[in-house]
Amino acid sequence: MYSTQRCFLISLILLAITGCSSSGDNPVYYYLIEPTVPISPVDSTRSAAEPELSVQIVDLVIPQYLERFQIITRRPGNQLSFSTGHQWAESLRKNLSRTLARNLSSALGTDNIGSPSNRLATKPTYRLSVFLEKFERDEAMVTQLVARWQLMQVQATDESPNALSVTHTTRLSGTTRANDYPSVVRDLSELFANLSVEISAAIKQLEVTDSP
Repeated sequence: MYSTQRCFLISLILLAITGCSSSGDNPVYYYLIEPTVPISPVDSTRSAAEPELSVQIVDLVIPQYLERFQIITRRPGNQLSFSTGHQWAESLRKNLSRTLARNLSSALGTDNIGSPSNRLATKPTYRLSVFLEKFERDEAMVTQLVARWQLMQVQATDESPNALSVTHTTRLSGTTRANDYPSVVRDLSELFANLSVEISAAIKQLEVTDSP
């Protein structure tokens, strides 16, 4: 009898422990913004006398509320929701800086793209600064990207003509409702790739404008 009661009590304790463990064992999923811009061929029209195109990403800044690992969704009434079960795998700013460098490298057909953590050893052709104002899913479940960016040509010498520059604001939205977090990350990666392509197009235009 005692043995039966003891086994029953042990079974209850094990069941309680298992229940607590399973109810509190919520998995956390981690994500990255990956480079998705196709690789462009090297510009064969550039003469051997011209220095190879290079771009230094001076800085990529994000708002403080995005300096978290939790992925953010906007709610009605200017509220923000932070997911505990779906998070960035590293600092979002560092991830975006590295991805922007990879995207620009692919779009421009050059490996000479520096980032805040990996600066170029030589003077770049252009310097780029990006401030990402918005990078999240809104209350309508649509991903949004708003970025202000400045592109400045680096003068070769003090006697060079005035440097060319571009200052622009880019606003991009997803095309469908992102109802789950893998879709959110996929859409944000696509929006960020589109931003990278827009910046690379501005660089190419400056190259044409500056050519003799």
